[in-house]
Amino acid sequence: QNAYVRALELDPDHAGARVNLGRLLHEGGHPLAAANHYRLALETRPDDPIAAFNLGVALEDLELTKEAIAAYELALAADPSAADAHYNLAGLYEQAGDHPAALVAPPPESLKKLSAKDLAAFLHHILGVVIDVAIEAFLGNLFRFDRWIGLDFTRNASTSERDH
Repeated sequence: QNAYVRALELDPDHAGARVNLGRLLHEGGHPLAAANHYRLALETRPDDPIAAFNLGVALEDLELTKEAIAAYELALAADPSAADAHYNLAGLYEQAGDHPAALVAPPPESLKKLSAKDLAAFLHHILGVVIDVAIEAFLGNLFRFDRWIGLDFTRNASTSERDH
């Protein structure tokens, strides 16, 4: 850490030193300080996908979802094949309830960069989003049908459970 601080004393615009210092600060439990260094690195190198991705992770840890989404999108603008940025961005969209955005598939070349474990996690995430959307649609249609024919399936389900 001291080496990066010294490098920044000599050259405050050294984006690589800022990114590496930010990573060490983040790993040390200081995501806000890390985010500040990533932002400064992006001022010097606005197309740095690593600085943008790391900023997204730090902002996500700070529970700044909208800002994290913007950072991941910046990372993907700089490197559309950044699989981790696609994965994290899809997770944030899904948490925000934006299922269509969460289902946008990354380019195949970015999926090839994922380890087998990360690829399996990504595919399970997509499957989970699809299942969530299908269940929401099914329940929405069920309750509309319920009102249309004048029945209350939720009341009947709880009544029948008590009867058995």
